[in-house]
Amino acid sequence: MNLELIREPANETTGGTPGRLYVDNVFFGYTLENTKTAIPTGLFSLFDRFSPKFNAFKLSIEVPGRSYIMFHGANTPEDLAGCIGIARNRDENGNISGDLSAALYELTKEATEAGNIVLTIKNKTNWPFIIAIGAAAAYIILK
Repeated sequence: MNLELIREPANETTGGTPGRLYVDNVFFGYTLENTKTAIPTGLFSLFDRFSPKFNAFKLSIEVPGRSYIMFHGANTPEDLAGCIGIARNRDENGNISGDLSAALYELTKEATEAGNIVLTIKNKTNWPFIIAIGAAAAYIILK
């Protein structure tokens, strides 16, 4: 099972980094991270962990040099200290609501237990636009 988090540009006013989570290329929900404590981009292993704070099992992320990093419910960047908030709704400021962490845990439980699950975190880019401009500039220069 493949999870992919595509981050959007950070909101400098709120300090949050919004994104979208896809499970096997299907949109699952909106994400939010505290920009100051966001996980770096890359490929990460996932595992189940019981969280005493939330009194529930959560899908956790193995981030080198960090511990207790997981997907959980949140509304604003202040609710997050290195974790990823996951929800069904997002407002115009990037804040989220409608906790989907329990649904994500249930959806991924079998794959996690089998060790057959990874998370890729990427920043959204405008590469096609940049390549198109680059090609147009090259055409003009070579003409």
